[in-house]
Amino acid sequence: MSSVSLRTSTDCDDFGELLTKAAQKSSLTAPGSRTFHLKLEAAETRQNDPQYKAEIELWWAAPDKWHREVRSPAFSQTAVQDGQHYYESSSSDTFLGGFRSSFRNLSTRSR
Repeated sequence: MSSVSLRTSTDCDDFGELLTKAAQKSSLTAPGSRTFHLKLEAAETRQNDPQYKAEIELWWAAPDKWHREVRSPAFSQTAVQDGQHYYESSSSDTFLGGFRSSFRNLSTRSR
């Protein structure tokens, strides 16, 4: 783990550069970041409808090398980015409405 300290005496150009470095060091998905495996469960809790529960797993090696799986009672999807090659398989055309943008933001920024 590394850190970047910001001093109040830093001029604007240096401050902007330090802020950019801090953002790069805190990103899970920046080039050069460590590999990781993320598993999370998400659910719409207002109506407690089981069809809006999902399990998401992401295996991350690099911006151009990752694997994502989404599983729910209503939908499943596997997406793989391996260098120049991208593969996606879905159980249907219906992606759980509100989850769509969240899942895409989780991994496809590098495509």
